[in-house]
Amino acid sequence: MNYRKQGVYCLFILAIWAITAFNPISVWATGSPATGIEEAKAAIETARQAGAEKIAQDDMTQARSWLAQAESEYARSRSLLSRSMKLIISDEAKTQEIQYLATMARITGQIAEAKAREAAVAAELKNVKKDLADYQAALDVLNKKSAEAEIASKVKAQAEAEQEKLEQAATVESKKMKELEEERKKVADLEAVKQKEVTEANLKGQQLDSQKAKEEAELQTLRQKTATLDKTKAMLADAVKIRGATVKSIDKEILINIATGNIFSTKNEIHAKGRSTLDEVASYMEKYQAGTVTIRCYSDNVGKAQTQRVLTEKRAQKVKDYLVDFHNISADRIVAKGLGPSEPVAENSTASGRALNRRIEIGIAISQ
Repeated sequence: MNYRKQGVYCLFILAIWAITAFNPISVWATGSPATGIEEAKAAIETARQAGAEKIAQDDMTQARSWLAQAESEYARSRSLLSRSMKLIISDEAKTQEIQYLATMARITGQIAEAKAREAAVAAELKNVKKDLADYQAALDVLNKKSAEAEIASKVKAQAEAEQEKLEQAATVESKKMKELEEERKKVADLEAVKQKEVTEANLKGQQLDSQKAKEEAELQTLRQKTATLDKTKAMLADAVKIRGATVKSIDKEILINIATGNIFSTKNEIHAKGRSTLDEVASYMEKYQAGTVTIRCYSDNVGKAQTQRVLTEKRAQKVKDYLVDFHNISADRIVAKGLGPSEPVAENSTASGRALNRRIEIGIAISQ
């Protein structure tokens, strides 16, 4: 009975190996999933403290949804069955998925925070404008009172002129004039204070406008990053459908890796299976026409390096010619390079390692 259970387990392991061997998905992520999840939590909490629960409810809901998915996938990847499966199955694709979900949660949280802060800045600017209006109204009142004081002064002057013959007329006039001068000084001092407050309020308004512009620019940058992430994910999803190829994303480029034997025959000609593979590559290139294409052909280190470099140059050019001649791909869009035994991806001391080094890499730029 124990031998039968062991046999069933081995068959299960072999089945999983067969599935993953013919469905390669490369890892595209930076950092650990746990770090990405913590960063997403921090971004969502910062957005909540900034008031995004009221201002950007949809974004907060979406961010928490992304985070929940990331945590769920991360917990699933840490389960006992998942850890046992890592003996035969790479967890790179799962890590990429978790990191993508965490990144989307973090970015959406940051967008919600930016919206909340933008609303706070707008409210504060509104209050400043109201204060400015109040200051202007007070200044108008002061001007009116000053005009009334001048009229009253004239009336008093006329009355005092009529009684200038009186013995105390000169003393009364002098006293009234002094009082009027003091009143004018008070008005002038008050106007100076109000003017200073108006100037400071204007400066504060300008600072708020500057801060709002900066936050809007940061929000636009976040949106562009989100669009790039979505574009990369879509391109990766389509690229992994190309038969006989492995795919990964590096340095703003989708890299399609095909073994040389899957394209060329022993006579260095593109065989039928190779044409079928290149037809799929061409269809992918036609779908993503904005990206430039770089064909890099490599070899193992058997023989002279110069000979291998010339051979890889010819192969790279043949791949380019096929795409141009049979699929009308613009030749100006494609750059073909033969790099010989440089940049090996495996040891050349074994046959399997040399087979991995004999490869064709087709890089398609991720356009904005």
